[in-house]
Amino acid sequence: MAVVKITFDSASVTSKVDADINHFYACFQNGKMPNVLGALTPSTSNNYITFTSGYVQVYGRRAFVEQGTRISISLDSVKYGYVILKFDLDRNELTLEKKEDSSNYPTLTQDNLMNGGTIYEFPIAKYSKTTSSLTLDTSWSTPEIKNAQSIAYSTEQSVNSRTDSRYGSQWQGWGTISYGTTYFFNNMKSSNCSDSIMCVYVGGCSVIFHSSVIAGSGGIVHYYYNGKERTISGQLTSSGCYISQSDGQEPKYVRCVR
Repeated sequence: MAVVKITFDSASVTSKVDADINHFYACFQNGKMPNVLGALTPSTSNNYITFTSGYVQVYGRRAFVEQGTRISISLDSVKYGYVILKFDLDRNELTLEKKEDSSNYPTLTQDNLMNGGTIYEFPIAKYSKTTSSLTLDTSWSTPEIKNAQSIAYSTEQSVNSRTDSRYGSQWQGWGTISYGTTYFFNNMKSSNCSDSIMCVYVGGCSVIFHSSVIAGSGGIVHYYYNGKERTISGQLTSSGCYISQSDGQEPKYVRCVR
């Protein structure tokens, strides 16, 4: 047991140490590096799959595919396959291979190379073949490593969306149908107004309460106005909200916010 110099003059750094640090800086992602050189784009011609240049990093271990690198696909049967970069730490090898199955796309071996695993098959193309054709699956794309800017932007969008969903105005408006003294609000539903604050304007005042009071089988809200106790009965359902007032007054307006 000892401390080990890494970023020191004359220090000797193992590939494992370097890979662990690389994997951390890549936010523990495995994938190709997009928008770098040719971005490892595949194409087919004469029973070959050919790639543009590009970089791949798996558990911090980097590989480079040179421009024009290609692999032969034999049109001997109907099969589904991947072209893979095989990281083999036991043999200290990196190879370009194909892996096929006759009934479905094969399962790839993807060990955790950071914690004792030795084999990782990283797919860089997905294809199907018959005895007369070779077809790339263009709906599939090679896994990519997002850079810090992309991750930050994605996180920002997620936070904005969640904030708007939880705290923005969900619905406001007038009732659409009345059943005697009960009024129906068809756009105010449990799907968009649950766990929210509701404000009902009725009889000259605004009554504010939490939507959970009238969720499910419904409930009653007590309030005082002009020295008299009054109530609002309501039920918030998946199809809409029903509200009535004890004096029979029409709830003029309802707002729901989170």
